[in-house]
Amino acid sequence: MIITNTREFLKKYLGWQILAINGNPIDDLINDSLVYVPISHKDEMMNDVALELCSTFDANFIYNIALKSPLEKMDTIQLSPWYRSYRPGRASYYKDHLASYRKFLGNITYLNFDEISYDEFKNISADLVNAKSIIIDLRGYPNIGTEIFSVLGLFKNIKDSVMWMFKPNVTKPDKVTFNSFTETNWTLKRAIPQISAKIVLVTDHHAQSYAESVIGYLSELDNVTIVGSQTAGINGNVNRFTLPGGYAYRYTGMKVLKHDGSRLHGIGFLPDVEVRPTIQGIIEGRDEVLEKAIELASAN
Repeated sequence: MIITNTREFLKKYLGWQILAINGNPIDDLINDSLVYVPISHKDEMMNDVALELCSTFDANFIYNIALKSPLEKMDTIQLSPWYRSYRPGRASYYKDHLASYRKFLGNITYLNFDEISYDEFKNISADLVNAKSIIIDLRGYPNIGTEIFSVLGLFKNIKDSVMWMFKPNVTKPDKVTFNSFTETNWTLKRAIPQISAKIVLVTDHHAQSYAESVIGYLSELDNVTIVGSQTAGINGNVNRFTLPGGYAYRYTGMKVLKHDGSRLHGIGFLPDVEVRPTIQGIIEGRDEVLEKAIELASAN
């Protein structure tokens, strides 16, 4: 297990390997935690394991974490309970360097969908129409709200006729099968002029739910190349209830498919060009996935 994201004062440990926590080998802890993690693909399961290993309700608990650097240097750090309130998201090696919107040489426009607001998007829509290539970064959760229907409606040849969400019609209690589903999708708001630029979509397993709904529409365009790694494969509304003892239980209450009718849950959207960060890139603070996206966006 490699450290890719942490608080500011621990950033010198980015790229280091976790060997043990409180004397317990990390491989044993991972295997013990996997039984509590919903089944998905490896990237998403390991993300949940990392959260599980950093969670406790014991306010007096202290983590003693044994680490090894790529140069075989050993060290041990202690973490107090306040640290475990920190929920990792976008990794440190790229989140500190990205704006919501920027331009690269060669008439390439970069959009960070995790950060950009709808007002910002409207202000640069003319640039997007004239851009040669557009890089859309969706390695997290989109910041644009319900205006996403208008945003997606700007992309040329995007389709909204496919039904991809299926809500079960439950008419009787205690039934595990359903006689019918209510089929639905998003109704996009068409606008002109249309965006016809080549699109490079950057994503990974942090993209889930709403993010995967957006990716579903973009992935069907002929001029889109997906770069990075597969998305979480977690989408659909959330059903919640409370169990005896105060335990909260949540599960997906809707079947969601990809727009071609294939399975999404537990699989996610797969990249056309798979790129994963390297340990050396993490240490150097490089965003190797974005570097590849820029290379593809620059190509004729």
